[in-house]
Amino acid sequence: VDQKSTAVYLMADLSGELGAFPFKANIGGRYVWTDRESAGYVAGATAGTFVRTSTTAKFKHFLPSANIAVNLREDLVLRFAAAKVIARPPLSQVGAGIVVNQVNFSATAGNPLLKPFEATQMDATIEWYFAQASLLSFAVFNKKIDSFTTQTVTSEIIPGNERFGPFTVSRPTNGEDGKVRGFEFGYQHALKFLPAPFDGLGVQLNYTYADSETPVADALRPGKTLPLTNLSKNSYNLVGYYENDRWSARVAYTFRDQYLSIVQTKNLGGSQYTDDFGQLDASGSYNLSDRFRLTLEATGLNRPVARKYVGTSNRLFETYINDTRIT
Repeated sequence: VDQKSTAVYLMADLSGELGAFPFKANIGGRYVWTDRESAGYVAGATAGTFVRTSTTAKFKHFLPSANIAVNLREDLVLRFAAAKVIARPPLSQVGAGIVVNQVNFSATAGNPLLKPFEATQMDATIEWYFAQASLLSFAVFNKKIDSFTTQTVTSEIIPGNERFGPFTVSRPTNGEDGKVRGFEFGYQHALKFLPAPFDGLGVQLNYTYADSETPVADALRPGKTLPLTNLSKNSYNLVGYYENDRWSARVAYTFRDQYLSIVQTKNLGGSQYTDDFGQLDASGSYNLSDRFRLTLEATGLNRPVARKYVGTSNRLFETYINDTRIT
């Protein structure tokens, strides 16, 4: 895969007052040209022969953006933002080849015509800095997703492997007209009011609710559609920490509820989902001097079990343990 991109942009910084409230803002735009060529070999008409193939894709995007922060008080900030954004797919997803496994009759393919992830998004945030190194925030957001990537599994006859019959082929595909809306809550409090040495303690909490929808039909539920892949409706983080000039320690629990992993057809049992998942991590460090630091990190202290299922939660597809790692 050979990909080249060229971009030009213009931005203006603004500041002033809206009535009695000072503000800072920026507004601008970026224009991006992307040229991509994906080349490889596919099976020819004669067994054991291969033919070179090449696919070219060109994209043009204008990406406007605007942000403003208004100081309602010295400790209270109101923010608004709107932008059109893109994210290019990884090159591993846009290759022209296909990897065939003749043992379990599965295959993984690229998609040379895969489009960038493209969205128009708006959000508003209120932030209250109620104490030193402490914050309470609430945000609402809405995203209109013009194009997105969905991992899709289908049953296909693969050229050059006809004698094996149909394979289950996994490849990224283009989706469009998706929507995401929701809100976020954030809380951070450095407990500086406690007597030493407990004044280094602090807590952090954030929660996100994201409701998504797409026009992709649910193979098992007539009239229903699927959400975006890899997006949980509910997720949160809980963190406790301690910090001073020498020591730093942190314990964090991260949770996300079930989400759609792969879109599959009805004859494969319906789409694949990943179940609720929570993980406990911890880290610590000690400053030996101004230049040297000793660190210790542990992930997966609770040895979380990752569980995937097809169609309904009682049809287990895969389960594995993310074991503890200490660094």
